Amino acid sequence: MTLSVLIYLGATVFAVVCVLRLREWRSTGGGAGDGRRIIAPRHLARLATSALLAAAFGMVLITVLAAVLVESYQGERRSGGAFSGLQTLAMMVGVFVIVVPIANWLGLRVLGVRPAGLAAFGSWVLLAMALVFAQEHIPGGEIQPAWFYGFVALVPYAIATAAVVCVPPQAE
Repeated sequence: MTLSVLIYLGATVFAVVCVLRLREWRSTGGGAGDGRRIIAPRHLARLATSALLAAAFGMVLITVLAAVLVESYQGERRSGGAFSGLQTLAMMVGVFVIVVPIANWLGLRVLGVRPAGLAAFGSWVLLAMALVFAQEHIPGGEIQPAWFYGFVALVPYAIATAAVVCVPPQAE
């Protein structure tokens, strides 16, 4: 199985879980069928605020991590050698597989997103999709400055958080 297939499979699982949560909430009376609005203005404000805070958190987190990785990569390239870049590649995989999910869960939990685990998983797989897509469309596939990767993280974090927060907390 290729990495892209795993990333898309993870994104599909996240989307299915979010849709099932929303259907369950709607079937228990949390919808327009009982005369209430689907999304009350207060809940809409919470959803927008959570999405914006999560996007800012994701941008800062990924910019900081990317700065460390980009600097490490450039340092290895300057020093040369037969295996230049491999240490940074191993560090990048470790950061993305271990540090990002844990930092996502902790950060989104602090921001008040519930369930934080689902939002962290969603932001993680959507970030992977966005990074793979962005890197494929860069001419020559060159490494970009850290802020570029931070800006790529804005949309995945906002979408994942909005998808999780759209079900009101009292429904859980």
